[in-house]
Amino acid sequence: VLSAAEKRSMQHVGIDIAKRKVELLWLRDVETLKRKRKTFENTLEGAAELKRWLGQQIEAAPGQVQIVMEATSVYHELFAQELHAAGYRVCVVNPLQAKRFAQSHGLQTKNDRHDPFLLARMSAERQTQLRAWEPEPPQIKHLKALLTRLVAVEKDLQRELNRLEKAQITAAPPAVMESLSGMIKALREQARELRREIDKHIDQNPDLKRDRQLLESIPGIGEGASTLLLSVIHSRRFTRASQLG
Repeated sequence: VLSAAEKRSMQHVGIDIAKRKVELLWLRDVETLKRKRKTFENTLEGAAELKRWLGQQIEAAPGQVQIVMEATSVYHELFAQELHAAGYRVCVVNPLQAKRFAQSHGLQTKNDRHDPFLLARMSAERQTQLRAWEPEPPQIKHLKALLTRLVAVEKDLQRELNRLEKAQITAAPPAVMESLSGMIKALREQARELRREIDKHIDQNPDLKRDRQLLESIPGIGEGASTLLLSVIHSRRFTRASQLG
């Protein structure tokens, strides 16, 4: 929670993040909307350059600089992590929030050149409503990576099963059947191995193990659902139950 003095002295920065480029806008004066722009590569080197630029341009401690960015698939994660680690107050907003803020200023469409400006203004005008971003705990990041890979493997397996069914109906050559059977066998083994890794990871983390047992004690919640719920519940701090909805 920011004090009144901190709110008055806070510097506001908006960052528009794309797959390869990151456009930054520093709102130098909230009243006159005087601003300064800079573009960086969406790489680790680009993040380091951005941090150096902020340190050179803004005469304020990192904790007095609020940086707002949209959640853009996985592309925002590097800069959010790096800036948070450097002590900046990072806020990652839902694109719908940014869209509604733009509409509140009479803008029905968002042009890429205006995105960082809107986000910087959002920081200045809605700073009391924006929650500071926190990185996911390492054990949850690990769990989510395993779950993401398992989902991908299961989708590939289902596709191969569908192809096998079609091949059987159309009497495909033996070589095709052999190839499909080999892929299905390999994908099933991959899925089993990933499930073993997920179970092992949860068992090695007492909090996750305890909460999984609690979740599975609820009627209708099995192993798969409990694992997914763990990755959500432990992803950040929730202050009330309704935030899980």
